[in-house]
Order: sequence, then C-alpha cells, then structure tokens
Amino acid sequence: MSKADKSMKENLIKASGQFKFEPDQLSEIVILDNHHKDDNNDQMIISSKMIIEDFGGIDVIAKELKCDLKKGIQINTIKDRINDYGPNKF
Repeated sequence: MSKADKSMKENLIKASGQFKFEPDQLSEIVILDNHHKDDNNDQMIISSKMIIEDFGGIDVIAKELKCDLKKGIQINTIKDRINDYGPNKF
C-alpha cells in the first residue's frame, strides 16, 4: 500500500468516545457510491438500508449522537462534537 493510499484510509479525526458512531461509520451513509438501488430490493437504496440495518434507524442514530430530532443538539456537547467529528465547515 502506498503512503497516499494509507493516508486516505486512515481516520482524519480520532474519536473521543463521547458518541457511539465514529466519523468513518457515519460517512458510509452519505458516500455517493452507496446511493444506488440495491440489486435485491429495488424499493430501497443501499444508504437507506444501512441506516435501518446497520445503525438501527434514524431514532437510534439521533440518540447515540445525543441529538433531539425536534430540538437539535445541546450547546454543552459542541466541544465534544468538534473533537469527535471536526468543525462543521470546509
């Protein structure tokens, strides 16, 4: 494996353990290559299937990320979120 390949596969952010899911796990949901029809079920795209089967559904993801689906996140969790997932900017 080349140095470039290795660096692409390493996590850029080291999770602190405050949240159940690590950045690379969550990124699998939004990777565009995962947004196509599943060959075995044309009613569900792979990313939707992953949300349900691998993560337990939207409610579980929100709970494990300490997020209220109606109220959002608590201000006192922002530092942990930045530490675990990085700043929300480009």
